[in-house]
Amino acid sequence: MKKSDKLFFLLSYRQFSILSILTYKKYIQLRDEINQFMQEHKSIMISSLNLNNQTICSYAPIIKIKNDFYIYISEISEHLKELNTIIKT
Repeated sequence: MKKSDKLFFLLSYRQFSILSILTYKKYIQLRDEINQFMQEHKSIMISSLNLNNQTICSYAPIIKIKNDFYIYISEISEHLKELNTIIKT
């Protein structure tokens, strides 16, 4: 099996774990796209549903520390309230 055919498991070991199975080539491509996006935009739009199934949308800056990505959410943000509800369940 070639190196490019090997499977890699990408895990977010944070609260919101996402499991993806990617070939090495696709992993490199995705990593490069994320880094390019970060350099160009430095922010994202967050969309979620509140407990009443209403859409909440807001802007959040992206912060990269070493190889970890973080989003900055204000304590007064409705998103934080909803995320805390999800985490506690």
